[in-house]
Amino acid sequence: MKFWVQSALIAPLVVLSVLGCTNNVDKADELHQQATILYEQRDYEAALPLYQRALEIRETALGENHPDVAASLNNLALVYSNQGNYEAALPLYQRSLRIVETELGENHPSVAGTLSNLGTLYSRQGNYGAALPLFQRSLRIRETALGANHPDVAASLYNLALLYYDQGNYEAALPLYQRSLRIFETELGENHREVLMVLDNLAELYSRQGNNEAALPLRRRSLRIRETALGLTPTFH
Repeated sequence: MKFWVQSALIAPLVVLSVLGCTNNVDKADELHQQATILYEQRDYEAALPLYQRALEIRETALGENHPDVAASLNNLALVYSNQGNYEAALPLYQRSLRIVETELGENHPSVAGTLSNLGTLYSRQGNYGAALPLFQRSLRIRETALGANHPDVAASLYNLALLYYDQGNYEAALPLYQRSLRIFETELGENHREVLMVLDNLAELYSRQGNNEAALPLRRRSLRIRETALGLTPTFH
């Protein structure tokens, strides 16, 4: 199974002078954090109403175009997207993107995160033509803002590789997977879950090319990571 790397946005710290507004924002932040924990546990049904309530509070307390509102919109869209409700997710991503571009600047890392998520949505719909420039722009922003070897850059490389793979363009996908793997190994450790994810997809690519000699050691390494480092039950694709 292939997994796209998606980006939850963490809202910036907000300091308000009015006590009531501060209390409301604190409540929204608490709801947002609770929802994110549930989202990471893939409990989307439980996360959804918490994100919705956090969004309502932030819009009222901070205004409809505040970056924290954009974070709520993005993360609410993540839930809908992972539930397969792309029709509900799309306008939320689009609105989130407009806010962060306007309020934070077109080259801010939060813009890259939302671009990547929107690209993932289009890719899941099979709309690769719409997804490709979003992934490419996300990668450019992250390389410039974060550095060429940041894990978020690796995530962008991975998503771009996965898009090319799904299109059958293995030659374009291969160096992106390889670079993504090197970054994840260096920055996160050789037994990290993200490393495992890339290993599985890179092995599958080699298999599709008929290069089982290259695929086999990757599959063996993936199995070792699952069994020893992560304690996961092995799965085979």
